[in-house]
Amino acid sequence: MKSVLETYKGKEIFYANYSNLSLEQIREEVGAIEKELVHAKENSILLLVNSSGTIISPEVLKLFKNLSLNSKKYIRKSAILGITGARRLLWKS
Repeated sequence: MKSVLETYKGKEIFYANYSNLSLEQIREEVGAIEKELVHAKENSILLLVNSSGTIISPEVLKLFKNLSLNSKKYIRKSAILGITGARRLLWKS
């Protein structure tokens, strides 16, 4: 799993790293992240997502949206890196 829980300035941040992953690797990463987040307290996770270099397809979007719905209650705040131009429009859809 590329994603990790890190401590920065005394705050725990979950770094979801999808950078340069294939579709199969994204599936594996999403599954691993779901297993990690269910151990968190509700509304406790600061989430930083890196999707740079990842091809955004309808299937990838579906995986990300399902993960978002399943983990929503654990996430306090989130930020996304690597989303620009047309990829930003796809992500927001």
